[in-house]
Amino acid sequence: MRQEPRIAVYMSCYNHEKYVAEAMDSILNQTYSNLELFVVNDASTDNTGRILEQYTDERVHYYDFKVNTKFVGAANFLQKLIRDMDFDYIASMASDDKWETDKLEKQLAFLAQHPEYRACFTWDKVIFSGEDPSFRGKELYSHRGNDNRFNWLYDLAVGGNCLNANSMLMEKEVFYEIGRMNENYIQLGDWRAWLRFSEKYPFYLVPEELTYYRRHDTNLSKGMMENKVRGVNETGRIYQELFAEIKKDTFRRAFYRNLIYTDCDSEEEFLAEKFMVLCNLFNYASMQAAMNLYFDHCDNEAFVSLLEERYFFGANEFIHFTGNAGLVFWVNSLKKVLPSSIENSFSPANLLLRAIESGKLQAYSMHEYMYSGLTDLYHSVKDFEGGSAQFARVRQIVDGLREQRRMWRSAERRILIVFATDAGCDVKTVADSLPDREGAVFFVAVVPKKEELLTEGQIKELEAAVASDMKVVRLYDEKEHCIRFLTELSERVDAICYVDCLDQRYECGEMVGGHSLDVEHSCILRQEIYDRMTGEDDTALQMMQSICVY
Repeated sequence: MRQEPRIAVYMSCYNHEKYVAEAMDSILNQTYSNLELFVVNDASTDNTGRILEQYTDERVHYYDFKVNTKFVGAANFLQKLIRDMDFDYIASMASDDKWETDKLEKQLAFLAQHPEYRACFTWDKVIFSGEDPSFRGKELYSHRGNDNRFNWLYDLAVGGNCLNANSMLMEKEVFYEIGRMNENYIQLGDWRAWLRFSEKYPFYLVPEELTYYRRHDTNLSKGMMENKVRGVNETGRIYQELFAEIKKDTFRRAFYRNLIYTDCDSEEEFLAEKFMVLCNLFNYASMQAAMNLYFDHCDNEAFVSLLEERYFFGANEFIHFTGNAGLVFWVNSLKKVLPSSIENSFSPANLLLRAIESGKLQAYSMHEYMYSGLTDLYHSVKDFEGGSAQFARVRQIVDGLREQRRMWRSAERRILIVFATDAGCDVKTVADSLPDREGAVFFVAVVPKKEELLTEGQIKELEAAVASDMKVVRLYDEKEHCIRFLTELSERVDAICYVDCLDQRYECGEMVGGHSLDVEHSCILRQEIYDRMTGEDDTALQMMQSICVY
């Protein structure tokens, strides 16, 4: 990439005479000036065209459409126009929004320092123009912390879009690689693009309000019924596309919280877990995508048999499913909420209960279940008749599994101590304080906060500072800026001791310990951290207290 990257900014305009000059000026007055602006007047009936014609800056490329394209044709025209031009980055702007003057400069500065990132977004600030602010619901929806691409993919897929499209600065090559921001998805083209991007690359969110998002009576995203119906239809298609294309490793690392079985290596196991995840997202569009996945593969006898044998989902359940869920229930308003019989059928807790009741859940098979299934069951016992007794049965089975593992392992107990980068004590002190330290072999791993972007050199320095005479285990993946699953490491351990790294700033409790039940968990925390977590009913810690502390 050249020393001063060239940026292409595209914007289509329709009847925004009140706002378009602010949008234009905020682009052309950027402190970083090596940019060109491609703008279309999409047959406006007000003074938008006359305002745009007044701009004589040689960086502006203006196109005046005589027939309105409903935004779709104009935006697609500009994206296709830029594709064959010599630019390094691409950005978009809505003609009723605007930027802070140093937006591009700050984004480029970050990308120059972190070449592994291929796109950069910013926080936004909402401007209300004659509209009730409660319409949006949450004014600062883009204000969240950074994370690795797997967690971004999960959060976007489960929680919906939380990124302002007009804050985007993306490498042009990648923008077109992911299928650009296809405006045929008029409601959710940006959400689709972010999902496709997160499957492959990390992006960064600058924690500053550098983009302004204007809310007014003529917003394209305003909640008219037509827009809502279109949005639900687009959501179903986007889910179907995402789960058809996602790679196994990305799927496992992004959706491990929702998986039921750790083993999804074969094609049929992979399909079955994708089907169950779509069912458990609990919205009409995801369930429609689940139906389509089943229909696409219902001739695969191994897939169909696997669903029935491992997930208790056979032909009868599918017939009930297709008659009680999907987009038609939303579009025709036949039901206000998801049928409880459908919802309960697919939760990991409910599947565990079915396995217990059928006699198929035994200690020898318990290790195949995801830790999240037990977490779900722990928090759901109140919803099931006899739930406490069922949970006690699960705990008895887990105890049996733990006991068997004690018999299988060697006399040498292997303990991994996971340290936060800013832990206020040393490894030896922690190791000496453990009740089962006699005869144990200790390993140590250093983990940063989710927003800490550490290089391999920085990690090595931290490891050297805490390692003492213990063997170092590298849990942190400096390329992806995330924690690896314990099952990805070559070292086998019997217990994990977390030191100051189980609150929401870290992903240790879920990523390291939550992937399976193959490890006995232990937990060492400073008292103030322990008090804060228990006060917030932290799921990971509650589960450790309930069944996983030895």
